[in-house]
Amino acid sequence: MCRYIVPIISKWSSSNPASWVYEVENDCCEVGKNDIIVVGDRIRHRCLPLSASQKEARTVVLSFLPHTVHQGAPLGDDFQYLMPFSTYGAVVPNVIRARAGLSREILDLVDRVRRELPGDTEHSRLAIRTYLKMILLVLVGHCSEYGEARAAFSKQREARERLAPVFEHLQQHYDEPVRITHAARLCAVSSCCFMNLFKEVTGQSFVAYLNGFRVAKAQGFLSTTDKPISEISLESGFCTQSYFGMVFRRVTGMTPLAYRLQSTGADAATIRPQ
Repeated sequence: MCRYIVPIISKWSSSNPASWVYEVENDCCEVGKNDIIVVGDRIRHRCLPLSASQKEARTVVLSFLPHTVHQGAPLGDDFQYLMPFSTYGAVVPNVIRARAGLSREILDLVDRVRRELPGDTEHSRLAIRTYLKMILLVLVGHCSEYGEARAAFSKQREARERLAPVFEHLQQHYDEPVRITHAARLCAVSSCCFMNLFKEVTGQSFVAYLNGFRVAKAQGFLSTTDKPISEISLESGFCTQSYFGMVFRRVTGMTPLAYRLQSTGADAATIRPQ
């Protein structure tokens, strides 16, 4: 499964008031009861072994894949929900201290997410995305208290606006071949500049984003129509059904047929040959 970012939120809730040491990249920081740690999967992080005098702490960890928020590829506001993970550690400390007053609010939302798992119905999946976005909104608000983070957000918005023509083009022409050179011309930049800017804004290469976008479209076709998978693969912009199946599984963790069965609640015997 494609994982380009896996944010983790940890809440220490041991009854022992002593602190623990958490390592993020090459820096170490002390964390205590009700502190929150925010990191992404591109950052090396770990809790250092406890000393003999320390008691074990209870942690609540929320780990999620980006497509939980944006279902394939981020557009519009979806970018803003994930923006904090480009600033935590860079201009905003990875640890949010308990005195900031966010622990109870975030823990309550994490618990609501937990109660909706495993997310095997459309309602539960919608609830999970909603609660997750509420958590991310809290983090966006926290980051916005830092002047450097506000400047970084502003820079990201400008970059997104520069890429707006290619996003609009993909909305209308995702089922057609789209080369990097053409996408770069739409944004009036060189191919090299386009690839760097696109990675900065989305966290992925253009090809990975395009595949995710097409998979998201295919998911809609699979769950709302009875079209053969071979036809859906072409309508979604994939040149062959075998390549479609490989990319779909890499992005979603399941085959197109398995996704159709799960999303429609149909029995395998009722699905016509694909």
